[in-house]
Amino acid sequence: MQPLSALSLLLLAVVTAAPLHAQAIDKDRSRFLSEPHGRPGTCAPYRLVFKATAETERVEVIHGNVKLVVQVAAKAGETSETILPVYVAPDVVIRVAGDEHTPRLPLRRMEPDYEQPYVAVFAADAMYARPILPSVPGQLACDYYENREFFSDWRLFDGYDGLVLFSPEAQRPPAGTQRAIAEFCSLGGAAIIVGSFRMGEKVEGLPAPAEAELLKFHGVSAQRMAYGPGAIYRIDFEELRRSGNPYAVLRGALLDHMWFGDTRAPAGKPQSRVPSPAALNVVAGTPEAPQPGALFFGLAGALLALCGVVPLVARRVKFGALWSMPALAAGAAAIGALALLQPQPRPLLDCWAVVYAESQDRQRPASARAFLLPGQDVDETLAVDLANAARVLPRPWRNAQGRAGWQLDLPLQTGEPAAPAELAFGEVNGTRFRDFAAMAYKGEGGFDAESARLLEWWLDENAYRGRRSGLGAAGWRLEAESAPALESVEKRTRGALWVVNRRLVPDPR
Repeated sequence: MQPLSALSLLLLAVVTAAPLHAQAIDKDRSRFLSEPHGRPGTCAPYRLVFKATAETERVEVIHGNVKLVVQVAAKAGETSETILPVYVAPDVVIRVAGDEHTPRLPLRRMEPDYEQPYVAVFAADAMYARPILPSVPGQLACDYYENREFFSDWRLFDGYDGLVLFSPEAQRPPAGTQRAIAEFCSLGGAAIIVGSFRMGEKVEGLPAPAEAELLKFHGVSAQRMAYGPGAIYRIDFEELRRSGNPYAVLRGALLDHMWFGDTRAPAGKPQSRVPSPAALNVVAGTPEAPQPGALFFGLAGALLALCGVVPLVARRVKFGALWSMPALAAGAAAIGALALLQPQPRPLLDCWAVVYAESQDRQRPASARAFLLPGQDVDETLAVDLANAARVLPRPWRNAQGRAGWQLDLPLQTGEPAAPAELAFGEVNGTRFRDFAAMAYKGEGGFDAESARLLEWWLDENAYRGRRSGLGAAGWRLEAESAPALESVEKRTRGALWVVNRRLVPDPR
């Protein structure tokens, strides 16, 4: 029995050692950088530590029917690490080098809250920033980083309400900072720059912010520059230091943005990038048949000519009756084969979108939240390359009928709005919001049936928040570069809604 037991132990050791050898991900060192905080439904920065098996490793973050993909340069056989956006959700899987890992979720769930902004704080020394802007339960939640760690991709800031950057001129953040700030603000976030906005980086192609307005928070001057539905606040470092209460000043600026310039919070929960629990009642349509082109009419003419000419020739040729029918069949078969070259209907992706902006000016930056419903023959998983210049972020989403699709957040968008209607005190242009939505379904107010679906859903979510908004149908469409993984799919924008949140500008005295 002893030799058999020894053999059994040896076999057991071999069997258990094989999967251990295949473990590439260091599960102890891999973690969310925002710990212990995390906002469910959004992405947070995640440090992935793994042992590479090749010079380039493909990293996948899988969440339901969404896959984020990035190629990471590495050295085979050595430990590598990368920081990437990972969804704060229980069903997320990370794959790299043949290994899989389910991240450990942060312990503190940071739900959207008007009274408690959730902020990423950057300074030359993170320990220096903590006493200036401490986390206070119920008032402010902060994650602390150094300026050199500033993320160049807005998707790593997805779960935050705001960013605070101390003295970027003293310790400059890395390249890509200004674009990340612009994209984050265009999606509704607030960026507070304490010090100079000169970061030693020249960026082309970014829309300029709006003209600065002067505000005061606890006696400290601040310049507010609207940037789409978001804003950039600039505060002088020395003035903040002399104020005696920098915490109240910075929190006041954050609340000013979240409260739309009012001195009290709106009703309900804040608008955020967290997917709404209310299902949108939209339904995917059927592909439109392609219009007949020159090839169709040419082949049709050739078939008519074949059917008319062959019988005439057969009557004048000896033994024509024998070969006329085979000739007709062969010619018709050839024409039928050529007909297969005509364009066929492509798989269809239907899209509805809410475009958020600061004004009706189409030149000003905006952002879009698109709701995508795939038709037949569309890949059920949407894969997005994180290195793509579009920098979109998809999330799993379902319509009111339970059909799986995607919610897509797109920064730095433009659109053409119609004349806006005004929402105030639960009424749109003086009409109760539900009655106005019913009128929109009839084509009134510049809406059509599809944009009316968005209007009805948005009003049910926001009409009682206690603030004013401008609403209108938008001339917006999903561009091919915004969904590069779906380049072979026909994209059809069914409806778009333009939303401008009105601000109450306080007295700066």
